[in-house]
Amino acid sequence: MGAITSLVLAGLFPDLPRAILLEDPPAFWMPSPGRNEAFLQGFYAWLESNKRKTRDELLNECRTQKPGWPEAEFNPWADSKHRFSLRVAGLIDPPDMVSINFPELLKHISCPVLFISADPERGAASNEDAIAQLKEYVPQLQVAHIPQAGHNIRCDQPTRYLEVVQQFLNGL
Repeated sequence: MGAITSLVLAGLFPDLPRAILLEDPPAFWMPSPGRNEAFLQGFYAWLESNKRKTRDELLNECRTQKPGWPEAEFNPWADSKHRFSLRVAGLIDPPDMVSINFPELLKHISCPVLFISADPERGAASNEDAIAQLKEYVPQLQVAHIPQAGHNIRCDQPTRYLEVVQQFLNGL
């Protein structure tokens, strides 16, 4: 949920952030018809199903589906699924966001921006079209694709993720 906050902040107050790092954000800057509606419906259904599972069920599911994740990630992940408010999911496409002219707002961003992307077939929230659209609004956008990763890139590929982040920060 940090990408939309960071980009809107940088669009409204261009002198404030020194740099922005985006880890596979959903493409809120795309017009609604261009968004992946099937992804959103699946996402909402998944959030609802997590609320009905026990903590142990969530832990077992995560360990099975994400065998490469560091052990320290499992408990916070499971806990977050129970703490997450389903009302927050509506922020992905909230009604009051329709009035925001994202193309115009995003063009005001002046700091370096790194977009770390993942593989859509592994659950990434953004695809090449969405990234290309954002780059039209934010020409200084740098893109680093990390293969073999889904939406939680830093958990799926922690070493490569840290290398990409460090390289970006070293270039500032």
